[in-house]
Amino acid sequence: MMPAPVLFEEVQQFKQKWVEGLLLFVNTLLILFYFNEVFLTPHPVREANIGLLSSIAICAVVTFLVKSIKLITQVTADGIQVRFSPLQTRFQLYRWDDIDQVFIRTYNPLLEYGGWGLRLGPSGSAYNVSGNVGLQLVLRGNHRILIGTEKSELLVNVLHSLNRM
Repeated sequence: MMPAPVLFEEVQQFKQKWVEGLLLFVNTLLILFYFNEVFLTPHPVREANIGLLSSIAICAVVTFLVKSIKLITQVTADGIQVRFSPLQTRFQLYRWDDIDQVFIRTYNPLLEYGGWGLRLGPSGSAYNVSGNVGLQLVLRGNHRILIGTEKSELLVNVLHSLNRM
């Protein structure tokens, strides 16, 4: 069976300045500590060097992961599918038959979901990487899924063309 053609696609990445600043600050601090320990301390402690080097490696991996995460949202004739790559290997499809309501809304990522990412909060589940505008899905059983978007107007147009809004 052929997958339905994609009528709308949005790819988002973490790009908040404070996230980049925090990663830069922590990585710089660790490199400076390592430089100090290896080159400026008269008798460096081998265990400290291994610990610092391990910390630098961990920070480098975390930085790479944060920079590689993408939120991919697609709208097809079958429904809305979303994926947090590379953390999710497959799309999560929310079929039109399972969706009672769909609408765009403003939300507070910190208060409603505890931040950004793939989140679970008092308002339901959320996929978000930045901003405060999202596509709210209300599924059967009143389960709520919020998908952050930076292209709300284009998304609304596509949903209207499918008679889903």
